[in-house]
This record gives sequence, structure tokens and C-alpha cells, in this order.
Amino acid sequence: MRLIKLFITDFAHQPRHVFFRKYFLLPVTLFLGWVTIGTAYEQLYDLNDLDRITGRVALVEEVTTKVIDKPAYKKEEKELRLYLESHSVYFRLTDSFNYTPVIDRLKDGEVVQIYVRKPYLAYLGMGKRSDIYQLEYQGETLLHLSDKKQNVTGAIVIGAIFTIAFSAFYLYHRRKEKRNMPKVAR
Repeated sequence: MRLIKLFITDFAHQPRHVFFRKYFLLPVTLFLGWVTIGTAYEQLYDLNDLDRITGRVALVEEVTTKVIDKPAYKKEEKELRLYLESHSVYFRLTDSFNYTPVIDRLKDGEVVQIYVRKPYLAYLGMGKRSDIYQLEYQGETLLHLSDKKQNVTGAIVIGAIFTIAFSAFYLYHRRKEKRNMPKVAR
């Protein structure tokens, strides 16, 4: 309860940049670091690190997941959802991939093999456990693991830059605070 009162008092009386630095800079830096490390770890995946799921296609559909409709910017985010007869959850491909060949090739009742992350690996990076990392149909690979790896390279670079910048900003201000603290007489 005392920490909540301190938080509220600081929010009311501290300058915004001091409040931000005290309460948000370190957690944001740690979160960015976690996501960057998890995303970088995705580069090391091979098919042995993933769960292989084989099943009959029940439904393939393209779903709009988010609509941004601003005066200067309009965008729809879509994903391909693949439902299998033997599973209650759907598997997805986001619109950062060209999944048109997948829609054209897959038919209901056909057998496919899907590679997804193991449950404990889903906590490391962004996305869901049901994200498709490789998709095979009739012995042909429609979505290759290397496509997924190539897609996250930019996210690793951006995450690393921001993590380093936020860490440097945090350390600079911590040292600055320590220098400005009054010396305690012994």
C-alpha cells in the first residue's frame, strides 16, 4: 500500500521526465531486451526445435484482425487462419507473408503438416504459439522456415538498437542521480 501511495505522490509532484525515468524506463528496457533476445533466438530454430502437427484441413480463411482508419493513414491487418479437423485451435500466418499461394493450393479435407513453436518457446518472442513456421502440403513446402527467419531479422536490429539506447539512457540518468545525491557524514 505504501508503494502505491509513493507512486501516486510521485505522479502528482515529480516532473514528468523524472517520473518516467523512475517508473517506466527500466521495465521498458527489460521488456525490449527480452523480446529482442527471444526474436534473435528464433534465428536458431530448425525443424527439430518445432512441433510438427499433421492433420486434415477443415477450413482456410483470411480474416481482418485490425482496421486502422485515420485521415492520413488507412490500413487493414489480415491473417490467414488454417483450421484442422483434429485441433480445436486455428493456426495462423500474418499478412507479413505472401500467403496467396497457400490459399490457392489448400483445399478442405487435404492433409498438411504444420510446424509451430513448442509452448515454452512462445514466451520468448512475440507472436502466438499457433504461428505457422513451416507448412508442407503433398511433399511440397508452401511456407519455408527460412521465410519466417528472414522476416524477423529487421525486428532484431530495431529491438537491439532501442534496447541499447534505452539502457544507455537509463544508466546515464542513474549515474547522474548518484552524483547529485548529498554525501552522508560518517
